[in-house]
Amino acid sequence: MTAKPSAQRRAASSARARPSRVFVFGPPGCGKTTLSGVLSGGLRIPHIELDALLWGPHWTMHDDTTFLASVRAAADEPRWVIEGTFRSDVAELVWPRADVVVWLDYRFRLVAARLLRRTLRRAVTRQRLWHGNVEPLRDMVGRGSLFAWLRRSFPALPGQVAQFRERTGGGAETTSGSAVLQRFAHPRAAAAWCRQLRGHPS
Repeated sequence: MTAKPSAQRRAASSARARPSRVFVFGPPGCGKTTLSGVLSGGLRIPHIELDALLWGPHWTMHDDTTFLASVRAAADEPRWVIEGTFRSDVAELVWPRADVVVWLDYRFRLVAARLLRRTLRRAVTRQRLWHGNVEPLRDMVGRGSLFAWLRRSFPALPGQVAQFRERTGGGAETTSGSAVLQRFAHPRAAAAWCRQLRGHPS
């Protein structure tokens, strides 16, 4: 005789099929914001960019205490898609509260091409970002550019995630069990998962 699933296990399964809290991370320029916007619209939950919490007007960076307090307050909300580059101190606050964690683990060449297109588009159109900030063309060149940061951070990301998961026992427990990690190696796979998720009945 097959045992019936407990109420807790049924709730966990439902949360993962139609999540209320999704944590999306990956390297700069990989498409986190676009994917999170799709998830936010399809699941009808708020979209929170970590960069919007980190940066103030005129590209003033908040100190870690202020930033992490904002992250904690956002993660304490019942419904969200939170997205940004990976930081272990941020992951400690967000990952345990997530139903699903999405890692956009694309190839470097693909990410670099996406970052180039995004930076050019933002600079040419003078697109306003968080708090009225505009991304300058100088972000394309130099040791402090987004591309230099991408080259430095990209190789280290898998190790950082592995160390975090080892330290927290797989990413830490959530209120509905362990968060499901979805790791995508190509945008097509991520897009297909999004379509499936949006089509799941609530």
